[in-house]
Amino acid sequence: MGWLDNLCSWLQSLSPVLAMALSTLAALFWALFAQVLVVGFGLPLAIQLVYQEPSIPTDRFVTYGLYSDKVYIEIAYLKPKGEICSHVRL
Repeated sequence: MGWLDNLCSWLQSLSPVLAMALSTLAALFWALFAQVLVVGFGLPLAIQLVYQEPSIPTDRFVTYGLYSDKVYIEIAYLKPKGEICSHVRL
């Protein structure tokens, strides 16, 4: 996934607040696109994409999930020792 790695490198070069905002917008776009597939085509989709990206000083763990007609996005920022310092589920 070369383009995804390039995107993540670019996000890491931004300020943490801006990077989180852009990541959240990208996750919302993915969820809406997946929802259109389910509603528009009636596909019984069960898609889950898990991507863990290292960043400094925290690790960001982002999970996008789609189960039939339910869409969720989870974004968690982890401290270096693996403790969750913030968590968002949309």
